[in-house]
Amino acid sequence: MERVRFLTENQEIIQLVKQFYLEWQESSEYMHTSTSGSTGKPKEIQLKKAYMKASALASGKYFQFQKDQLMRLALSPQTIGGKMLLLRGMLHEMIIEVVEPSKHPLDNITSTIDFISLVPYQLEQVIATKPKNLENIHTILLGGAPISTSLLQQIKRLPCDVYASYGMTETMSHIALRNLKTDTEFNAIQGVTFSVNNNQQLIIHAPSLGIDHLLTNDVVELVTLTTFKWKGRSDFVINSAGVKIHPEVIEEALSPHISSRFFIIGEPDEVFGERVLLIIEGRKEEQAIPFDKILTKYEIPKQIYYLHHFIETGSGKIDRLSTKKLLDASKNC
Repeated sequence: MERVRFLTENQEIIQLVKQFYLEWQESSEYMHTSTSGSTGKPKEIQLKKAYMKASALASGKYFQFQKDQLMRLALSPQTIGGKMLLLRGMLHEMIIEVVEPSKHPLDNITSTIDFISLVPYQLEQVIATKPKNLENIHTILLGGAPISTSLLQQIKRLPCDVYASYGMTETMSHIALRNLKTDTEFNAIQGVTFSVNNNQQLIIHAPSLGIDHLLTNDVVELVTLTTFKWKGRSDFVINSAGVKIHPEVIEEALSPHISSRFFIIGEPDEVFGERVLLIIEGRKEEQAIPFDKILTKYEIPKQIYYLHHFIETGSGKIDRLSTKKLLDASKNC
């Protein structure tokens, strides 16, 4: 704790950080946490500390962490992303600045920040409001939500390195990384390999992390045993008239044309089995979206809905299923 600097007076955040350190020092082999809830109800799980340590050390080796480098925690210490950042900093004897999770994660910069983890929304806000602050950042790790095409284009012009992470609570944070300035593929961290099943769902093999054959809900294009291109989630796939449609592919194509948050989801249809819906956050407004020029006839949304606010998970992701239920409830009012 002597290397932790609190740049927030939020007692809840401060206590969560202290709680992590206390729990880590306890004799128990396990640490308790919960899944993000992005694809269903959050569930409590326990992670073996030895595997968490192995993950943090592998991540540190990838990013070449050094003693006394400055790391900033701008995520909730309650999430696995926040816990693992604290653990990386502790194991590599780095200095950790703790700020309140917000859309202004780079306020109060005291010196060059060597490493920070953000969600895409936070980076978007920094670019829009205080882009010069990014000149004081060396490496940004993005996770927690898909990265839009428009944000990706902005990232390529930033003065700092920006990586996308691939992982989940069950893998103790990321097990693959993608340099968003140079790469189109995710590359495994040390000791991790991949395979796929007949549905092209990613399977993770990581003995050092206690993972033997973890089947994920992610559909990928496997390039090598240690690299893949992410295509979307199998549990979000829309089957319309026998055609499998990945919402994430449509979202990537639409992102340059819609300024508000939005997502694609399917709903039952008597004729086609399922149909494609576009749900946009905010008030209804006229938007010139060239659907027929950027999407196939199967991908074009059959209906567009607007909701004032989206429901989020505890880690800040859009909770698609709960938001869809909210929409359904509003239509029945």
